[in-house]
Amino acid sequence: MAIVYDKQYGKSKAEIVIEKYQGSYEIYKTHGIFIEAAQCKIGLANFRRRALKQFTAARNECKQAKKTLELVEKKGEKYKQAYAQCLNCLGLIYYSELGSKSIDQCDILFEESLKCRKEIGDIKGEAETENAIGLNIRNKKNIDIEEINNAINHLEKALEINESIGNYIEAARNYRNLGLCYTDLINLVENEKAKRDNFKLAKESYKSGIDYWHIMKGDPPIEDILEYKYRLGELEVNQGDINEGITLLQEVEGKWDKIGDWHNRARILDLLCKAYSSNEYIDSKGTKDVKSTIGGIIDIYENVFGDENKLKRMKEDKIIFENAVQILERTKKTINDIGLKDKYIIALRESDRKADDVDKIFEKLRNIGYKN
Repeated sequence: MAIVYDKQYGKSKAEIVIEKYQGSYEIYKTHGIFIEAAQCKIGLANFRRRALKQFTAARNECKQAKKTLELVEKKGEKYKQAYAQCLNCLGLIYYSELGSKSIDQCDILFEESLKCRKEIGDIKGEAETENAIGLNIRNKKNIDIEEINNAINHLEKALEINESIGNYIEAARNYRNLGLCYTDLINLVENEKAKRDNFKLAKESYKSGIDYWHIMKGDPPIEDILEYKYRLGELEVNQGDINEGITLLQEVEGKWDKIGDWHNRARILDLLCKAYSSNEYIDSKGTKDVKSTIGGIIDIYENVFGDENKLKRMKEDKIIFENAVQILERTKKTINDIGLKDKYIIALRESDRKADDVDKIFEKLRNIGYKN
């Protein structure tokens, strides 16, 4: 049931997913079925990492899984499979939590996991680790074309395996990760034809990922679909048809607003603000849309500081905290640019007031810091 709720609903049913994983773990461990108990903890660790971004909690769950595996007496194939899962999960947690600081540590964990999985012929697990290696390569600082192509090779191996065994959920995620790599290449290559080719590959990858989610029975997790559409909109705004990108982002922003996910909504408003400010935006309400979007961003973060649960989430999630800083920095720059460009349309007094609002939010961010 934990796996079903995890795949079908994601973080919208987080309490049920955690309860079922934890309950299963306790039952298995009580009866001395340690490998299955460890796998429940690994599933819970992955859920906390992927869906909830609770990296410290995820790491603790993974360490408990590792301790539980130490209780296994006969370390046969099932043990090796669970052990490889645990190493892979721990590598992904370090990757998600520490980013480029954890590259070497992740490499060791992933290589050991892949070796173990190849030994026992666990091709599904092999695909999982190949995907993780591809992501880890992409995560390096000062990335270059050769390294991105290396990441793509690993992701394509993962995709080939997942498609061959009908693992459409992971194939969808492989396509998303390939889309991110092709997007990187657009910015790295200099040849215009190569840029267009990589744009096309990135767009096809994101669309293929969405298509795979819809192949499966039942409705796909809304968070995944919206993230893929966000990536498509981002691609169009930055590299393609800005107006097509705006249409996509407006759709996704409305759904995040309905769900109540303020962080993802802020990410989209930030990108929409950039798009509305562009000379390529064809709507005559450009300046008005920029003003409205800036107001929306300020409202979101003022609301966060008035809500204990939202503030706690921002304190505990490094990515959300850093995103908030980056979004507010860009927002202030846009406010200043607009005030200077067109002070007759937007009174400088109003522009200054909005800049003051952003400064107040920054001050609050500096005071709380990232606590995890």
